[in-house]
Amino acid sequence: MERKIGEIFEFGGVKLQVVKDPGFKNACIGCYFLDDNYNCSHRQKCFASQRKDSTPVKFIRIGD
Repeated sequence: MERKIGEIFEFGGVKLQVVKDPGFKNACIGCYFLDDNYNCSHRQKCFASQRKDSTPVKFIRIGD
């Protein structure tokens, strides 16, 4: 499922927001789905090549 930039959704009881990823140097840093070994822990459409808008994104936790 491709989520829109700015979209807020709940995943496993956690509120997440889709934000633009700044690029290669900081790619994925701060993404909720990135684990301690720098592997994605869940499949989301986040790479530019996977998305219709060709914009890389990441998913950040918001709220408490």
